Amino acid sequence: MKKNEFKYPYNNPQIRKERIGLITFHWAINYGAILQAFSLQQFLLNHGYYSEIINYVPKKILLKDRISRIRRFSISETIKEFRFIQFRNSYLKITKTRYKTNRQLKNKCQNFSHYICGSDQIWNEWFIYNSENKPNLTYYLDFVKEDVYRISYAASFGTSSLSNRTKSIIQSELEKFSMISVRENSGKKIIDGLNLESEVVVDPTLLIDKSVYDNMISDLKDKETFDIFLFTLHGEDKKGAYVCREISRDLFRDTAKIYKRKSDSIKRWIYSIKNSKIVITNSFHCLMFALIYHKPFIVLPVEGNEINDRISTVLKIINQTERCLLANMDNKIALLIQEKIDWNFVDSQISIQRQKSIDLLLQSLENTR
Repeated sequence: MKKNEFKYPYNNPQIRKERIGLITFHWAINYGAILQAFSLQQFLLNHGYYSEIINYVPKKILLKDRISRIRRFSISETIKEFRFIQFRNSYLKITKTRYKTNRQLKNKCQNFSHYICGSDQIWNEWFIYNSENKPNLTYYLDFVKEDVYRISYAASFGTSSLSNRTKSIIQSELEKFSMISVRENSGKKIIDGLNLESEVVVDPTLLIDKSVYDNMISDLKDKETFDIFLFTLHGEDKKGAYVCREISRDLFRDTAKIYKRKSDSIKRWIYSIKNSKIVITNSFHCLMFALIYHKPFIVLPVEGNEINDRISTVLKIINQTERCLLANMDNKIALLIQEKIDWNFVDSQISIQRQKSIDLLLQSLENTR
């Protein structure tokens, strides 16, 4: 596949003249981070908007990451990173210029008519204070000129509360936004506390039709399938393995074929979710693709015995909060694997929220033309 052939028919006369700059964690070695960037860019293209992902990778974060990789060198992680780079080169339209600091963005990244920040945990409080040598509000678009339109789509704070110090430094930047949308209910509460308006919207991976993902993975030659797709983050491998053993015993007589690889390509990762019977995860984006492909799922706690708000916000919408396997609820495993999900209801609820999100984003772009 030629670079960008999948996405950008530049000769399409329906492409509008507006240039939209997207800024997000496209550089992370994380399936969800890259897929949400891909999905938002695809959505904009599908509606006639040209966009580029601003290639901002903070040099301080880059240096820390390189040191960490050297210390814990892993062949599988190196292979995974290479595969992610291949995906970015083939499926993302990224600026040729690479920006390493907020100052460089202020000096050289001023050629877009609109700027959209999101999705993912771009408003993470830790990132503000640890990504550069001073408080960094890049993902609050503080590098953008005053008269240029700013929009957030499905931005996340990654927490339910902020320090007073952080509130004081982000307030003035958020006030400059034409439209603020967040991914979780907790994010909206934070914005409400700043006396600003915001809306909760769906993750970008839910904005586009699953046929886009099907087309992406259609060229895979290996047609491997799995009984259980296991994907856990934050050191919860043992908990996930235990749930898999219980399910394997109850459903597959201890012969379940389990997916538990963590260095697959992005396309292979999506394909394996689609071609599994059950999904066990504590990953938000793994859950999104379980919903897209109608896979029965069980959600594990992410930290301690809590389900983070980005997951609970979605599960409340589709009335599936009972599929969270919290502490002292192991006896629920047998019940959950037997319980059928009403996918018509799930699809209808997601469709309602998707349309609201689409209308909000398109209207905000139209109103700022």
